[in-house]
Amino acid sequence: MSVCTWLAASKPLPLVEAESITVAQGVCRIDPVGFSVEPDYYASSPDLPPYAESALPYRYELLWDSGAGTAEAVRRYLAEHLEPGDCAQLWRFWLGIVPPQSPGGASHPGRWVPLKSVRIPLADLSREHLDMLNASDGMCITVEIG
Repeated sequence: MSVCTWLAASKPLPLVEAESITVAQGVCRIDPVGFSVEPDYYASSPDLPPYAESALPYRYELLWDSGAGTAEAVRRYLAEHLEPGDCAQLWRFWLGIVPPQSPGGASHPGRWVPLKSVRIPLADLSREHLDMLNASDGMCITVEIG
């Protein structure tokens, strides 16, 4: 079982490759900008949950660290590469049926985790949203570019 975290958009976005990704004492650090946007490795997986079909068409693997400036860096990236009226989606979900040991597994054994959805303007995207997404077993945050 794997957890997938996507950035999905209505048009292609440039990749952001991390120079280094380190994990120490349970804390992830992605240098130099606090996040990376990489090719989507899961697009053709047979284990995608049914709701993943509703993702915007351009999908990327999204990684981020817990640094204080990460949400601001993601906001700048989206503002730079998307136009007013566009949307981006931040997704997190399990591939396949949720395992019982995951946070949602005890309440949804042997089933897909229900999807929680949140819609916010780009200016409101915060560290709390990234933390909420990271803690979820099935969530989509739609970010409206103003």
